[in-house]
This record gives sequence, C-alpha cells and structure tokens, in this order.
Amino acid sequence: MKHKLLSVGLLLTAMLTVNQIFSQNIGINATGAAPAASAGLDVNFTNKGLLIPRVALTATNAAGPIAAPATSLLVYNTATAGVSPNNVTPGYYYWGGAAWVRFSTGGDDWKITGNANATSGTHFLGTTNAQALDFRTNNTIRFRVANANQVHAVLDGTNALPFYSFTNNTNMGMYRVGADILGFATSGVERFRMSATEAVFNDISNDYDFRIESNNQANAFFVDGGNDVIGFSGVPVAPFELGLPVHSMYYPFEVGNDGNSGDQIAIGYYRASDPTLNPEQNGGWGYVGYNAVGPGNNQYWWRGYSGGWINVSQRELKRDIVEISSNESVESFMIKSILNIKPSLYNYNNEENEMKQGLENHYRPAYRIGLIADESPDFILDESFSGVDIYGLATLSLLGAQYSIKEINTLKKIMKVQDFGTDELQGKEIWIYFSEDFKGITPVITLTNDNPNVQLNIVEKNDKGFKVIASRIDEKTNFDWIAIAKIEYNDTNSDTNSLNDEVLNKLIIPTATRRKILDFYEDFKPSVSHPTLK
Repeated sequence: MKHKLLSVGLLLTAMLTVNQIFSQNIGINATGAAPAASAGLDVNFTNKGLLIPRVALTATNAAGPIAAPATSLLVYNTATAGVSPNNVTPGYYYWGGAAWVRFSTGGDDWKITGNANATSGTHFLGTTNAQALDFRTNNTIRFRVANANQVHAVLDGTNALPFYSFTNNTNMGMYRVGADILGFATSGVERFRMSATEAVFNDISNDYDFRIESNNQANAFFVDGGNDVIGFSGVPVAPFELGLPVHSMYYPFEVGNDGNSGDQIAIGYYRASDPTLNPEQNGGWGYVGYNAVGPGNNQYWWRGYSGGWINVSQRELKRDIVEISSNESVESFMIKSILNIKPSLYNYNNEENEMKQGLENHYRPAYRIGLIADESPDFILDESFSGVDIYGLATLSLLGAQYSIKEINTLKKIMKVQDFGTDELQGKEIWIYFSEDFKGITPVITLTNDNPNVQLNIVEKNDKGFKVIASRIDEKTNFDWIAIAKIEYNDTNSDTNSLNDEVLNKLIIPTATRRKILDFYEDFKPSVSHPTLK
C-alpha cells in the first residue's frame, strides 16, 4: 500500500515538473541546480556528455533518413557515402535548410600559423564551387585565381614598382604598361615592352645596351645604346658592323630565306680576308640592282666606284663559243653592227639641271655620252633588252680595233707615197726637194713643161729630191712635177728582249707564280679557316 502511494506521488511530481518545463527553461544535472537563465536547455555534468542522435546520411543534398528535417537540426553521421562534392563522412552535420552542412573540425581549417596535417593532392586552399579565389591586403583585392584556369593581377604596377616582383628587388619585375602592353623593368626603369603589334627594347630611349651571347661569342649581337650603332660578333663602331673581330668566319652574315637552297647573299671575309659580298650558291645567279622594261620596274644603283669590275670569263663556264676573227661572215656582220650603232649625248631624267639642296649629287651640267638600248644590237644588251652590257660593248670595241689594224696593215703593204709641185726654172738647172719621206726609195718622177721651146730633163734623183736641167736658157720656164713610189711595209714585232725583267714579269706572269695562284683558287673552298699559299 505504501509502494503504490509513492508511485502516485512521483507521478504527480513529474507532472508538475513537466508543466514547469513548458513554462521555463530546462536544467539537467545531478545537483538540482537551476538552469542558466539564458539557456533553453542547460546540461551540466562533470562526468557525462550530451549524446547527439546518430544517423546514417547518404549525401549532403539528401535529407534522409530524416523526413523533413527542421533547419539547424543537428545529427552525428555514422556513414561514408555519396559522390563528391555531395559525399558525407562520419562527423557532425546540421540541416542548413536545403542540405546537410558538416561541422568543421580543428584539423580541417587553414590556420594563420600554418597547418601540420596537410596532404598534397588531398588538401587544398580554394573553392569547390565555380567562384574565383581572391587574396586581399588592407581589405583590397590584390590577386585573384579565376575559375577559367587563369590567375589575375588585380592592379597594374609600374616600372618603379612592378606587380610581379621580388622581396630582395622590389623595383625589378613585370607589370602592365597599358592596354595589351606587357612591360619588364630593372632598377625601376622599363627595359622591354611587348604589345599586340610590336616588341620593343628600351622604348623610353635610355642609354641602354642590348646584346645576345652565343656559345663562344660574348657579343654575337650588340646594340650600343649610347652610340646608336649595331654590331655582330663584336662591339660596333660604325652604325652597322658585321663580324668584329674576324673569327675565321667566311660568311658571318647572310641575307635571304631560301630553305637551305643556297640562294642567298653572303657578306663576310673571303680571299685573303677581304670583305666580300657574294652569292652563296656556287655558280648561282646574283644581281646588284635590277633592270626591267616599263616605268617603275628599274631598281638600279645610281653610281658606283671601284678599283675594277672583273667579268667571269673561264672557258668552262661558257657554251656555244664562236671565234669571230676566224669566221669572216660573222666578223663582217659584227663590223656592220658597229657602223650602225648610234652613240648619243643625253642626260638622265632624274638628273638635275640646277643644284638643289639635298640633291647636290644629282646635279650634272654636262652631257653624258653612251648608247640608247633600242638603237643598239641585241648582243650587247641585257636579258631584258633595256640595259647595255659594258663588257660586251668593250669586246665589240676591241673587235673594231682589231679589224682596223688588219685593214691598216693591208693598206701598208700596197701603200704608195707621192709628192708633187709646181716650180719655176730660171737659169740652166734647179734642185727640187721632196716634202714627203720616201724611206730610202727613189721615186718615179714625171715632168710637165709649160714652155714648148725648152726641153727639161731629170739628170739626178734620190729619195730626197731631184735635179732638172733645161736645154736652153729663157727668161722663165714653169713646170709641174709629180713623184710616186711604192713603199714596202715589213710587219715586224718589237723586240721584247729590250724590256727589263721587272716590267716583263708584270706583263707576262712567270709560270711558277701563275701555278701558285691557280693552286690557291683551285683548292679554295669556304670553310672555318683560310687556305694558305703553297
């Protein structure tokens, strides 16, 4: 009976307590202490904890196994499930209204003093959604890792303080000069900039050198900013220099893009280390200027000076050879061609009749003398029939000179010398001297007497003159005379033995010297070193 009364009492007490719970906050403890006034639930034990409901979640974006969880509902997940980024692992989660949100533990956050539990490839600093990661100082964005596989410098920087720089060199680095212009600076000064249209070293025009170094050459390419000159293989002195000093290179500079066909211009050191401009390919074509038909197509040099231009003339380089002097019909045609050539006086259109400032070298008050292409034979014109082959013209002149010499020699063989005159004989005799040199030959003399009453006779004659006597003496006897002689011409060569050896050896090169020179050029090939004379 007593036991039943106790049970009823406890029930009544519990009912009273429950009523108090609904009307006030709840305190759970072993001492009966009142709960803290600010707490709806105050659990206070020194040797017990609060056990949160344990559930097995399937994913952060799936509410189950709890139906319609209230926002902020707290559970402890016991399962490892789901697929990233919605996977779940054991730990505390609360319902955020649309998904389960995991409580971060102390080992998951990034600490300002560093983390000791990070694993490369597993842990990272960044985002798991499609948002950029920003880095700030003084609450201003300085750097951004964008979502499109890029990193962005938020500010431009300057040449004095480049954005990308170094702790030990804050005035050296890379920066944004302007729209689509990337700049590089050292010592706070811009050295290089690159835009959408150009790349420029030293755009601000400082006294700043630029060079490229190769394996064995410190100055393979050198721009001297102070002296405004460019050099290859050395520090330059002139505005543009190649191959300084010589490093046993024949062609330190080539011009052309020929795909290794050899059709290029080579500038270098060639034949006894003299500077040379040369077509690279052996036997290849090369031009200095270009002449073509029609206005605007002529690209020629205005004037050139040299110690001599040599025309390549080896027999093995030529074909269809016809020796003119041994072919009478060809020789006759060529001589007629010479007679038909019309030398002319002229001036070029771009020459000035008056001296003008800046065009002083174009002023020419005198005529030029030369040929007009359309009045010249084809065989002395160039391939475009618009220019005259000077070597061909010189050879044609030589042919004309040889032909003239042959004709003169022929005339000499049949040449007659004559002299004539009119004289007056007063007295018995007279000696007449010739005015021409009969070269030791006594001529034939014919007299014509104007006085029929007097007979004139030649009684003495030689190559200097003749004596005439009259049959009788009259007051005056006039007569005409003519003397003619055929001069024999002996075509003899001058005696070359009278030339001293020094002169003769420069006119006819000795065989030993000639052989030494030929050996040099026959063995000569562009390589890393020059051949030596043997």
